[in-house]
Amino acid sequence: MIQVFDNKGQIKSAGSGGGGGGATAVTKKNANNSTDSSINYCGVAVGSGISESSSVWTIKITIAIDGTVTTGTANAVAWTNRESIIYS
Repeated sequence: MIQVFDNKGQIKSAGSGGGGGGATAVTKKNANNSTDSSINYCGVAVGSGISESSSVWTIKITIAIDGTVTTGTANAVAWTNRESIIYS
């Protein structure tokens, strides 16, 4: 899986990198933490109409506290579990 992030850490595009020539459909999600707006989640899954509960998502977490930014990534996880999974 190839991911392209913009200068704000958001996923701009993703694909398999297989060089097959065709465009790869991507499903994207973006959300803030339900209790802390300084935590943001940006997720991508290859394909269209991907279920939020399918364990096929790559999610990037961004935490911006006191002017510092920390990021982490989790692969092959469900979007619905974004607030409880461990990021590295």
